[in-house]
Amino acid sequence: MNPYFYYMPETNKTNSNPSNLITNEAKKPKSSFSKEEYNKTLQLLSTQFPNTFNDKNSKILKVGIHKDLKEKTTLSSNTIKHFLRKYCHAKKYIAALIEGAPRYDLEGNIAGLVTIEETPKTPEHNK
Repeated sequence: MNPYFYYMPETNKTNSNPSNLITNEAKKPKSSFSKEEYNKTLQLLSTQFPNTFNDKNSKILKVGIHKDLKEKTTLSSNTIKHFLRKYCHAKKYIAALIEGAPRYDLEGNIAGLVTIEETPKTPEHNK
């Protein structure tokens, strides 16, 4: 097979233009949940659940909190999923994942502790 040909699934065609090899591979997929949508959702949740959600202090959330959010808010499952993915992958949130750290429910009550298996597996977190 010619190394300059590659398959373009979005068009069901092959492309022999070598310059496209670089530009197509460098494109990052766009997030389906914008920063504006994230901030709007965070604002809504911090109004409804001020003891758990705020933009200054990322609390570690209880396992299964998505079910509580689905039950107690009008947010769609998709919005909850995308919001929690961004919220739980924030640097401040990951830095707070320390063994024994409390996890919080929607009312701000302790609802469990972070286990060693749930802590980041990076060398700087294991010191």
